[in-house]
Amino acid sequence: MSLELQIELLIAFGVLLVIVEAFIPAFGALALIGVITFGFGTSLMYENPDLHTALINPATIWGIAAVAVIFTLVSAWFVRKAYKKPITTGQESLVGKDAIIAQWTKTDKTVVVQGEIWCAEPQEKSTTFTKGDTVEIIRADGLTLIIK
Repeated sequence: MSLELQIELLIAFGVLLVIVEAFIPAFGALALIGVITFGFGTSLMYENPDLHTALINPATIWGIAAVAVIFTLVSAWFVRKAYKKPITTGQESLVGKDAIIAQWTKTDKTVVVQGEIWCAEPQEKSTTFTKGDTVEIIRADGLTLIIK
């Protein structure tokens, strides 16, 4: 395999890794490796005087690499920010919220939380509640809320 082909493959692989990062979230690792590979491949073009492929200004290449790094870092910052936000959907978002007992009999134990009626079980089996009591949701177990 010729040196020209190896350099072209390094550059293409680097660009491919940056593109793949957009579709497979690897928290910037693929993009970082892609930019390094791209930079290494392009720098090899200029280090070897026997190659006649150096038609692009090195400043352009490093500018493209810098933009890719900045884009990756900004994207990673937004992803990290999104992961730090509290859960707002699903059963997990109900944990810690208050609920009102809608029905509390031996066979029918339901609570109302955020306008929805949920099946409920007490955290301690001996605990009893009456209709209208305010309780706290401890966790969700399937479609049943565990309360105290």
